[in-house]
Amino acid sequence: MFLDSDRNEYILWWHDLQRMLVRRDLLVIDNAISHVSKIEDFVRAIRQTQGYVAALVPVGKGELVFFKEA
Repeated sequence: MFLDSDRNEYILWWHDLQRMLVRRDLLVIDNAISHVSKIEDFVRAIRQTQGYVAALVPVGKGELVFFKEA
């Protein structure tokens, strides 16, 4: 799943996104380097959720990739 829209709403979507993501899915967040402050609450929520591994891909303005392990 690729997210590139109103970053202020990402945190509101986290519960629904968790339901949609299944094992081995990827969640990719665009502009992760250029808009750190706008996505920090959302990223914190994902990092606090068990079963996700994160990697920052320094391409363009940054792609933050979360892999759902379980």
